[in-house]
Order: sequence, then C-alpha cells, then structure tokens
Amino acid sequence: MNKLERYYDRLSAVERFKLSLAALSRGAEVEARTLAETCPTGSYRLKDPAFARRIEASTQVVMVLALELVPRLAIVRLLDGQADYVGGCLELMESCGFDSAIDAHWRALDPDRGADRDKLPMPDMEALAAGAAGVSLQVTGRLRDFWSKARARELATMAAVLECFGRFSQSEWAMTGTEALREHAALFHDLDQYQDELAQIRADDETAERVESQFRDLWRSLIGDNQ
Repeated sequence: MNKLERYYDRLSAVERFKLSLAALSRGAEVEARTLAETCPTGSYRLKDPAFARRIEASTQVVMVLALELVPRLAIVRLLDGQADYVGGCLELMESCGFDSAIDAHWRALDPDRGADRDKLPMPDMEALAAGAAGVSLQVTGRLRDFWSKARARELATMAAVLECFGRFSQSEWAMTGTEALREHAALFHDLDQYQDELAQIRADDETAERVESQFRDLWRSLIGDNQ
C-alpha cells in the first residue's frame, strides 16, 4: 500500500489531478485508479442536460462558422487594399522597364562598352517609354485579374457557407441565420460591408446540400443525436 494513500481523501482537486498524471506517467495504473476511486463525490442539481447540451452546442457551431469565415474575410479585406499597391507597382515597373530598355539599347550598339556614347545613335525615348508602359500595364492587369478571381472565389465560398448555415439554422433552430448570429455579432460585424455582394451569390444545389449536411452532422454529433 502506498504510504500516502491514507491521505488521499484530504487531497484538493488540483493535487489529486497532478498526482494522477504523475502516476499514469510512471505506469502506476493501480495508484491512478485508487486516486480516482477515493475522489470525493457529491449530489448536484443540473439543468436539463438535453437543453444545456444544445445551448453549448449552438455556440460551438457558430464558432466553427467563424473559423470558416473570418480567415476568408481577412483575405478579401487584404485584396481590397491592393489597389494603391498596384498603382505603385505600375509606376515602379514603368520606371524600371524604361531604364532597362535604355540600357538594352546601349548594350546592343556597344556590347563591349568601349565606344564613345556621344557618337552612337540616341534611343527613341518616346517609343521606349511607350513599350515600358505597355508591358507594365500587362503585368499589373494580370495582377488585378489574379486578385479579382481570388477575391471572387473567397466571397463565393463565404456566401455558400452563410447560405447553408441559414438553411441549417432555419431547419434545426427555427430561426434565420441572421437571427442566430445576432448574439455573436462581434465576431461577424466586419461582414456587414460585404452583405450586398454576398446576398447576390447563390450556392449551387450540390454545394448547398453538402455544406448544410455538414452543419447538421456537426450539430447532431455535439448534442448526441446520431440518428
């Protein structure tokens, strides 16, 4: 018998927890079981577990929704802030492209860099500037197109998730998705500026059915209803 066992009934919950972990880490399963069996017991009054489980589970479902939406919202907001960046890139690329074009002109006429540059034909500055501007516009246009498609993709996913959450909420909680999220408005307030765009996007039937089913499966697993 462990000489400390006689004091097990006097342990605090924290002390019992730490000793149990220590016992398990040593492989002392008998000691760990004794610590568990000598833990004081009591009688308690609880709210209806079915009700309490659903209240807690509803919050967990909303947290899962937030984990899906908030990172995507951050991406959209980041992409929305790239307009000034693209403008700066355009000016920088035009300047670099113009300088590179001039340098290429001199290298073509004087590969060894030994000639008197004053005796060489001057480059057509207007043509070089126009060429640099054209290339810069192409590159920045591709950047804008890439960012636009990425933004649209994130918004489409967000819209589909919100739509399917609304269907789930109406079916299982008898309220709209907007009503269900009202209590957690602080988590989703940044969505307000995108509501008009999100409202115009509709999930296809296959996606809607799949995502709504995922919400329903999560809900039923949380409340212990696997039917």
